[in-house]
Amino acid sequence: TLTPTTLTPTSSPTTLTPTTLSPTTDSPTSSPTTIAPTSSPTTVSPTMSPTTLSPTTESPTLSPTYSSYETVAAIVTFPGASIDDFDDPALEYLFRQEFITSMAAAAGVEEEYVEIVSISSGSVVVSALITFESFEFGGDPTLAVATATAFATTLSTTPSIIFAGNTLFDTLVLNGGAVTSSDITSFNNDRTASPTTRSPTTSAPTITSPPPPPPFPPPPPSPPPPPP
Repeated sequence: TLTPTTLTPTSSPTTLTPTTLSPTTDSPTSSPTTIAPTSSPTTVSPTMSPTTLSPTTESPTLSPTYSSYETVAAIVTFPGASIDDFDDPALEYLFRQEFITSMAAAAGVEEEYVEIVSISSGSVVVSALITFESFEFGGDPTLAVATATAFATTLSTTPSIIFAGNTLFDTLVLNGGAVTSSDITSFNNDRTASPTTRSPTTSAPTITSPPPPPPFPPPPPSPPPPPP
């Protein structure tokens, strides 16, 4: 009979202690470099402030003025003319212009103060008004009336002399006889002119804009990356 044999281990187990490595930190070799801007923005103030002009008011240019004028009304007949001649517009226009020019020269007034009221048949019959404005006689109404009276007398007694020397009217006289006049009357009128007032004139303010500011400098470049 065999007895069991127990084998004893020859050596104890080996236990390994773990080795702990501390972390290694590499410091950066250089700090980041920040470049500051080279110049700050420059702001330019406006060179001029707005200029405002106050309204300018002009006083009335005229005071109320008194005016007097004398008007002479008359009918002048041209026996040597025919109303049928005025079918020609050019002849009628010439007749009107020559009539006004001759009457104004004899009356001593501007042509604008001679008005042809109508032209009718019966040879040629012209109804006219001649105005003697005191303004045209230095503002003297007495002189205006005296001039109107003298003209009315000439027109009444020797109307042909008013148109003598005019080629058109001389031809009419040769054709049918001397110029005649009738229904000569004078009348006086007084009037007061209102003053003329101008509205105030306001000038708009004059504003000068400031020049634009200079452009801002470009941004600084980005810093280089740190070395590995």
